[in-house]
Order: sequence, then C-alpha cells, then structure tokens
Amino acid sequence: MGSFYLKRLWCAALTVTFALTGCSGGGMEPARLTVPDTVRQETPASVPPAPEDARDPEQPVVIAESADKTVSVLADSPAAGGNTFQGITVRIDGQIKRFEWQNVANPSYFPRVWTVNLDEEPDEEAVIVLTAGYGTGYSKSRVHVLKRDFREIPAEDAVGKVRMLAVTRSEMEPAARIFTLEVGGETHTFTYPEGDAGFWFDDIVFGNITQYEVKDGKLVAEVSVQVSPGEFPGTVVCQYTYRDGKFAVSEVKFTPSSRS
Repeated sequence: MGSFYLKRLWCAALTVTFALTGCSGGGMEPARLTVPDTVRQETPASVPPAPEDARDPEQPVVIAESADKTVSVLADSPAAGGNTFQGITVRIDGQIKRFEWQNVANPSYFPRVWTVNLDEEPDEEAVIVLTAGYGTGYSKSRVHVLKRDFREIPAEDAVGKVRMLAVTRSEMEPAARIFTLEVGGETHTFTYPEGDAGFWFDDIVFGNITQYEVKDGKLVAEVSVQVSPGEFPGTVVCQYTYRDGKFAVSEVKFTPSSRS
C-alpha cells in the first residue's frame, strides 16, 4: 500500500511539472478545452454590436440627380409597408424646395433628371420625370420643368393632345380586326387575325404608357398606341416647343414598334 501511494504522488508531481513546462515557452502548447459544437457561441466578445444607421430617418435622401450634379431629387423614406415616396424635395445649386409630388419607391422607376436650356432665357432648366404608378401594360409618368429659382413652367399634357389630334377607326371582320389611326398628316392601318388576342379594345387607346424625356436638346413625350391589353402597334412621339410661357406640343408623329 505504501509503495502504491508514493507512486501516485510521483505521477501527480510529474503531470504538474509537464503542464508548467509547456506554458513557459518550451515549444509545446498547453492543452485546450474543446467545446462541443452544440454549445459553441459564434459572437466573440471583442466584436462590438453593429452601429445604428447614422442617417436621420426624417432626412430625405438623394434618389436621382442630373449628369452635371447641379440638380438633385430627394425623397423621404416611404411609410412602413408603403411603395410610394410622398413628397419630393428638389435641390438646385445648393438651394432646396419641397413639392407635393409622388414617385414609386421601386428603384427601376426612380426619377430621371436633365439640365437643358429649353426656352429663350440663358439659364438652363431642370427637367424632372416622375413615375406615379406602373404595372403590366401601364406606366403613369409626369414631367416637371423648373427654372433655377424653382418656378415651374407648365407643360401641355401629351396624352390629352394626342387624343385631341388623332382620328381613329376600328372594324371587325369574321377573321380579323382592323384599326386605323390618322395623326400628324399620316394614316396608319393595323390588321390582326382575330385569334391574336383574347380581348380587343373597341377602339385605339392612347397613353397607358407615357414616357417623357429630353432628346437632342428637346422635350419629347412618347404616348403608347394600344389595341388590346398586350398589343402596342407603336407610339405617337410628341415634340414640345416653348411658347407663351409654357411648353406646348408642336409636332406629333407615329412611330411603329419593332414588332409591327
């Protein structure tokens, strides 16, 4: 019994000596405690918590700007669950003004901005195109033209102008639908087999999709021409001219779609 007891004491002393030697830089690493995967935690204490968003949620953010960076369009975050920016702020040369305009919150339909001289005065105007709504076969756009002091120059409604100028007819034959459009001094006829659409409009419909833009230094609008929910034979392109303090549609021309 005495020799067995002495042997256990000798083994314990040897174990302590070995452990102390390994910790003192003798080239061997001390034994490490292995934590089972089921209880291991993945958030080290040295990593601080993610900081709060530094931006003031009440402060509008830039969602579009002109190529020369002199005009910016800003918007507040939409309300929880909302998909529309309610109220738009415009910044021109460092000055800002808020307008009761709307734009959808989908980045694919964020505003477009140009700076261009469209009237007789030397300063450039800011042209801002907003999208208030969109869907399948539908896009509701608005154009605003601002002077550098935020005065807005009215622009004639392109859809209303096309409806006023265009003459349309529709005919139904046993196996075909025929639509005729007279606009801009030209006549265009669109003929479709009856089975090409499950539903045909009684007459040509204008403007379910309308796009405003600046092209070659001119304000233009493209107004859709539609004969069924999915059939668009083309667009009526409207060119604007500044006259009597507003932008009026001065020229219209039908342009066929690539499918026509």
